[in-house]
Amino acid sequence: MTLTPEQAKAILQQHNDYRRQEGAANMYMLHWNTSLQQRADAWIQGCNFKHEFNMDLGENLFFTTDHNDAFFLGVKAWHDEKSLWSYSSGNCGAACHYTQIIWSWTITVGCSAKVCPSLTASSGSVKDALFLACYYYPR
Repeated sequence: MTLTPEQAKAILQQHNDYRRQEGAANMYMLHWNTSLQQRADAWIQGCNFKHEFNMDLGENLFFTTDHNDAFFLGVKAWHDEKSLWSYSSGNCGAACHYTQIIWSWTITVGCSAKVCPSLTASSGSVKDALFLACYYYPR
């Protein structure tokens, strides 16, 4: 499934709304990157819920069987990791999705989504899952 321009705009706006809430003086607003969108699209085609672990890009993944508001739910779930974040820890720990969204030097994002008849996840096969991936640069 190719994101419509309206869906891409809504995902970008949600990211930037969360970034504005941080109150950081050096926070860049994100811009949509079609190359990152294409990269995310290529990755999710296999319907295998695992990270690519590209060292140049940040990556957030999400899936749900509730297709209503799935994009909103995905970005919100990543942002909700804020409660797990500890600046003093020196690493992102259990809040890596959150820190990728609010990393001030990140300037571009591109996302893609696919409805997978059968998504492979660590918990087993998930039927009719909407798989969302967002890639970020810089990581």
